[in-house]
Amino acid sequence: MARFCSAAFNYTVNRHYVFSKFKDKSMINSLSRFMLLAIVVMFANYGVIDFYYSIIGLSLVLAKMFTETTIFLFSYWFQRKFVFVK
Repeated sequence: MARFCSAAFNYTVNRHYVFSKFKDKSMINSLSRFMLLAIVVMFANYGVIDFYYSIIGLSLVLAKMFTETTIFLFSYWFQRKFVFVK
């Protein structure tokens, strides 16, 4: 339930404030793409943290910090290019 509320809030804020020039576009298209992104991010989070921690050998704290930064940058790029588009 918490993830659902967080995703709904995140979508609303991103649609109306971050990518506001596209808020008049179809909500159905952007919402379905956003949901796909949320699922990908959820599963990618584990893979990226494992990469930084196990493969590169960063401490768990640094691995988590780099993971969140990586996921944030990917998510922003994906939303800009594929979720909230003309």
